Amino acid sequence: MQKRMKNKFFILSCFAGLLGILCASWLDIFSNETSYTIASMSLFVSIIALIITNYFTVENAIELRSYNKKSLFCNYCARFSNDKDVIKVAEWLLNITELDSNGCIKEVYPKKKKDDKGKTITMPTRFEKQRFLDFLTEISIMIKSDLLEKDVVRDYFSLYASIFNKVQQTDANICYKQHNTDFSELL
Repeated sequence: MQKRMKNKFFILSCFAGLLGILCASWLDIFSNETSYTIASMSLFVSIIALIITNYFTVENAIELRSYNKKSLFCNYCARFSNDKDVIKVAEWLLNITELDSNGCIKEVYPKKKKDDKGKTITMPTRFEKQRFLDFLTEISIMIKSDLLEKDVVRDYFSLYASIFNKVQQTDANICYKQHNTDFSELL
């Protein structure tokens, strides 16, 4: 809302400035009617039009970039929700983690076999863990490339990245430990 008001005031002030200059030099333009006066007024009006056009082009580009970031984030959220390998690892991570009352990680138990309800926890395969790691790495790369907003992504995925990082530190599989810092943007 404030952005639209700001745009309106900018347009109005540019138009008022242009109108004021035209009114001040109105008599001079028509009394002399020299080609120099007409050319200078044409140049002035062209410069004002160029400034206004550039302003709106930049505003459009900024708005489009923001829209693209939101759209890309929605695509990653959809992928997180629909990819069976990623879902399996995310569920496993939540089942093996003990959180305190504030939602912070208290302890991680990678070898835990049963959840709080007594249901058996199936450990994801090496491939599923690798897919999950690749997913986190992609998101981190997108943040580093400034294609995703760091704060927004952290709100949704930092818990999973933190738990996965703790599991990596305690897990004996060295195959994916080499990527420990690849998703550092989420931690």
